[in-house]
Amino acid sequence: MDSLSVLNTQNIAASNNVGVSQQTATERASEDAEKQKTDFLKLLLTQLENQNPLDPMDTDEWAAQLTRFSILEQGITTNANLTVTNDLLTKNSNNTTLSYIGEEVEVSSNTTPSQSGAAKWSYSINGTAADVKLTVLDKNGTIVHTQDGLISAGVHDFTLDTSTLGLSEGEPLELVIAARDASDKVLKNNVTSNASIDGVWTNDTSTYLTAGAVSYRIEDILKVAKLAQNTQPQTP
Repeated sequence: MDSLSVLNTQNIAASNNVGVSQQTATERASEDAEKQKTDFLKLLLTQLENQNPLDPMDTDEWAAQLTRFSILEQGITTNANLTVTNDLLTKNSNNTTLSYIGEEVEVSSNTTPSQSGAAKWSYSINGTAADVKLTVLDKNGTIVHTQDGLISAGVHDFTLDTSTLGLSEGEPLELVIAARDASDKVLKNNVTSNASIDGVWTNDTSTYLTAGAVSYRIEDILKVAKLAQNTQPQTP
């Protein structure tokens, strides 16, 4: 599991001002560009006022300065247009992300929340396993459940009944798998989580979907769907 992909939702409040900070930076850049434009015009006028009437500014030099001024103006206009475009794209992205709320998603992470008395994962083993152990940890790293896993090939569903574990609704749980083959060689495994999305938040680096007390990066979402019907469900 990439630990950066799972965040405690208590951090959401800290990201509420991100949009304001980005807007302030944009406004500051625009102000700086306008100041450069004003300073350039002042410098040009000063040159004209102080030029020697008997030896006026060379025409080519005058044209070159006007060209530089024109490029500066175009840059300011382009910057303003890009800001508008970026705002539109951000709003559109936020609207699209909101569509995840209420959906069940499969996520590239082995951490999932306890929701409605259950926690759901899918897993597969790379190789022919002779022994598979499933261990579930709570947010403090304490073992709350352990059992044998399926050794057959393919993707397996694992649903843990959390109603008797004394967990809070939305509390994160981590599935750890230990798999070995007949020669006692450790086998790699793949784990994904299934969770119902109940919120969205963003910062300056990524967009996050929340499920209880777990936040997933939007990049880690594999699909919006329930587990495939041809997988083998497994409950303790």
